[in-house]
Amino acid sequence: MHIHELRLLATEPFARGEEYGRALAEQIRANTARYLWAFGELGVDAETVTRVAQESFEALDAWAPTQADELRGLAAGSGASLTDLAALTARTEVLAYAPNDALECSTLVRLAATGPSGVQTWDWHAELVPDTVLLSATVNDRQVRTFTETGMLGKIGAAGNLALFFNILSHESDARGRGVPVHAVARRILEEADTVEQALAIAESAPLSASTVLTVLEAPSAAKAEGDAASIELSPAGVALVRGEGGLLAHTNHFLHPALAAGDAASTQSTTDVRLAHLRSVAPGVAAARDAAELARAMCGDAGAAAPVCMRPADSPHLADRWETLITIAMVPGTGELHWQTGLPAGVTEGTLRVFGG
Repeated sequence: MHIHELRLLATEPFARGEEYGRALAEQIRANTARYLWAFGELGVDAETVTRVAQESFEALDAWAPTQADELRGLAAGSGASLTDLAALTARTEVLAYAPNDALECSTLVRLAATGPSGVQTWDWHAELVPDTVLLSATVNDRQVRTFTETGMLGKIGAAGNLALFFNILSHESDARGRGVPVHAVARRILEEADTVEQALAIAESAPLSASTVLTVLEAPSAAKAEGDAASIELSPAGVALVRGEGGLLAHTNHFLHPALAAGDAASTQSTTDVRLAHLRSVAPGVAAARDAAELARAMCGDAGAAAPVCMRPADSPHLADRWETLITIAMVPGTGELHWQTGLPAGVTEGTLRVFGG
């Protein structure tokens, strides 16, 4: 997976999207084509993809018109179809219609008197993302930095006082109506929020048709000496806040809040329970971690590369079975930095970890 680092200069939404589109036009067009192919491979017919793309874009235009304008600019700059870009942006909403649920990703947050810090693995299909992007843009007079698929506007990222991690979830209420893309919710939180409470309010304001969890870290301040951190679970049935305990906040791919867990629809093939239990078991090592590299390694514990959070693709002809850990990202809120390395967290060292931002 090649990761492009792109720092946009334009500040007006359409122009910002157009600049992004011109810079990575070939990769964006190729990425939309791959995802359209993948939706079919994963069991979503073309008519459904188009309908969900159009409905999600209409919802986005009403809820976050600046993001809709940025996508219009992205289409103009890249030559990609706006409908195809809308389908890519709404890929979680499209995949809610797939018979096989998306499975993996693990997030771990260290809670300490000096403030929270966190790390996540992003596990996905390597053949879908030969190119991804670390994107930096000035939005609302603040610097937003995010890692995402090429042609999308946001996913994992940092801005202002916050850092945000992203894990997919599945709920029985998914795919039953029109909704704003959950990736757009993440981007708007990065654009506007400085506290967990503000992030929660943004999430609660969005009509949804798919589920995910956004784990938000808030830097220490005069109001909160230890900062703050919480997982915001999103579903069409509602939004709920999950707190950590014992110095640790961990989330994988099933709902934890009782109000939403009753409708959880995580795949029976997922290792989500095993990975969550593992993350909770490594609390002592996490507490002792002194920097981003140590935190990433602590995520694996004594098992190292054999830890269940280190995903490797199955030897299968079916795309739905071929998952692997493609990137490990660590962040400390308030720094605006994404510390990253392609591949497993077990292999991270201070010398191999790269920094985007600062």
